[in-house]
Amino acid sequence: MLVAVHPDLQLELEFLANLGFSYEYSMGALFGLIDNLFRGSVTDAVASQNWAMRPLADNGLSVPLDLRCIDPDDGRITLIATTRGNILYLLSAGQGTNAGRASAIRDAAARVVNLSWAQPE
Repeated sequence: MLVAVHPDLQLELEFLANLGFSYEYSMGALFGLIDNLFRGSVTDAVASQNWAMRPLADNGLSVPLDLRCIDPDDGRITLIATTRGNILYLLSAGQGTNAGRASAIRDAAARVVNLSWAQPE
């Protein structure tokens, strides 16, 4: 499974990291989850099946874009991603609150419309 990261997501993650150590820990949990579910080679799990098991977003859900929230256990950060074929697109991040999650979903929806920034398959 390939993982493509939107360039603006890096800025969002840096902002969240500046809020304190707990956010850095939260980001580590997020990327650990991505590694385990989508890039790990220790199981025969199918990436699309793993994706289907992730929870739907609570706020601002746009079903046609197939957006999901990926939350660490502490819920401090919400990462918004979508999957297309064998590529997981990481699109936006926000604080793990209703307002933060909804904002991240809106940003992700705007970004996923044009995937010209993404690495080729």
